[in-house]
Amino acid sequence: MYKTKMPAVFRISADGMKSLIKSRKYFLLCITVVVVASSGCIPSSSQLSQTEKKLEGVLDFGAVGTLPACYLIFNEPHFVNRIVIHTKFPVKGIGVYISTGKDLWYHVKQFKRPISGATNVKIGRKTDIIRVTRNIPAAPVAVESIEAFGN
Repeated sequence: MYKTKMPAVFRISADGMKSLIKSRKYFLLCITVVVVASSGCIPSSSQLSQTEKKLEGVLDFGAVGTLPACYLIFNEPHFVNRIVIHTKFPVKGIGVYISTGKDLWYHVKQFKRPISGATNVKIGRKTDIIRVTRNIPAAPVAVESIEAFGN
């Protein structure tokens, strides 16, 4: 058999070849991400916030058994991206629920630590009633208002 010696520039070991292939894959992936991002296919955060609007509803205070509750009721179901819970002072034991049908509630978030001021909660679901409860019986709910944002 006739063998020719390749110059040192063209000699690549098996491990070197694997790393070269991996680096090419990562390079192509990076180029693809840059092209997609620069073409405007990925919306920026300012574009996302422009589609979100404040939803109008009726604020009502009541109770769930012995637990105090605050309700935000809409005329028709809306897709709610997030809500903002307003309180005057730190409040412990707040839970957020949304209505998924007649007497069916989806538990969105339970705060273990006290919340105060304006607290954002991401929801991302369609609903017609939002319920905020305090898990301390016979204590005031201590929620001033609830704002909902979505479509």
